[in-house]
Amino acid sequence: MPVRELETHGFVEAVRSLRLNVDLVRADAHSAYYIDHTVVERLRTDVIAPAQAKGYTSIWLAGISLGGLGAVLYADAHPADVAGLFLISPYFGNAGAAEAIARGGGLKRWRAPSEPPFGMALETQAWRSLGDLSRRGRAQFPIYVGYGLQDWNAPVVQVLAEALPASDVFTLTGRHDWKPWLELWKRMLAASSLQRC
Repeated sequence: MPVRELETHGFVEAVRSLRLNVDLVRADAHSAYYIDHTVVERLRTDVIAPAQAKGYTSIWLAGISLGGLGAVLYADAHPADVAGLFLISPYFGNAGAAEAIARGGGLKRWRAPSEPPFGMALETQAWRSLGDLSRRGRAQFPIYVGYGLQDWNAPVVQVLAEALPASDVFTLTGRHDWKPWLELWKRMLAASSLQRC
């Protein structure tokens, strides 16, 4: 999805309306960065390092769908750079990995295999990252997650949601689309610890 759609669909205005004391940078982390495994490098070079050079010390990452995966992978690779995550209907690859985690007792009990199953390297890395980040706890690393209950991705996101405090999980009626995403974004921002002006 083009980054300009975030403004078109009201995501930037939602931040302004809550009078949050934040600056926004929208990253164009397109699918090619995921295909060639450079999304973390690109975020570091193009977004995070320049922000740090300007003196920003509290950086939160937000991602919708595939962008949620990028945010998680970055936070796992560079945990000192990130204060927390906002994940809206995050996509973590093939549902098979999430189903296996759920059958095994959930993300809190699951340990990533030393060798990922064939063809599931990305999913295994994503879930290992999620497990590590969620075990840090809300006080140390807040993760807010939201999704529509009719979203095709809902069963996958529920596996993550069950490992987080209930107060940090947001659901509503809706599919994998802009209208529910915007409402989830508003709710997560309002519940967050981000400072107001």
